[in-house]
Amino acid sequence: MANQLNSGSLDTLKVDEVLLTHVEKTANGGFKAEFVQNINRSGDTSDDVLAMMNASDPRFKRGSKTYNWTKSTLADLETLLNIPGLDIENSDFVTITSKTGKVREVTYLNILNPEYNGQKVRVQITETTEATDWQRDNDTGYKVNPATSEVLTKDGKNIYRNTKLVLHEPNHTYVQHDRVEVKIEEAITAKAELEMM
Repeated sequence: MANQLNSGSLDTLKVDEVLLTHVEKTANGGFKAEFVQNINRSGDTSDDVLAMMNASDPRFKRGSKTYNWTKSTLADLETLLNIPGLDIENSDFVTITSKTGKVREVTYLNILNPEYNGQKVRVQITETTEATDWQRDNDTGYKVNPATSEVLTKDGKNIYRNTKLVLHEPNHTYVQHDRVEVKIEEAITAKAELEMM
């Protein structure tokens, strides 16, 4: 299926689908494109019979929207998308305000599952405990528990999530944070204490 404007939305994005939401003007006069992939968080279910028996039921997939912002020249983005008549520079840009109060100028594309030469564009996650210079200088980019706002760490180091766009099945790299290990140790200790009673 060829790239089509307004073929998807964040509200209807299913697990494993990608959406090119918009192109945004940057502060230095450039542009960046926002891609969102609803990534399956169910993990390896190859031996989970319940998951296999319900593989076509979207309620059995746990997705998480992962964002990627990629700088681009408009000419190269238009070439990649190959949509006849697409002229992003002369599109209507609207001013929006983010949840944090940042004012941005964007033009919406909402292209579901964008492709380049027949290959689907995908978001790949790489987690690491090593910050980039930008993450370190801006004290940002590290993982936070959304429920508690607690910074997630591995061996006392912040876990950083980086994303990039790929034209193949993504090979995600995740870092298991310390808190899970602590909970497992606490559960083992609690079970041992109960058995001693």
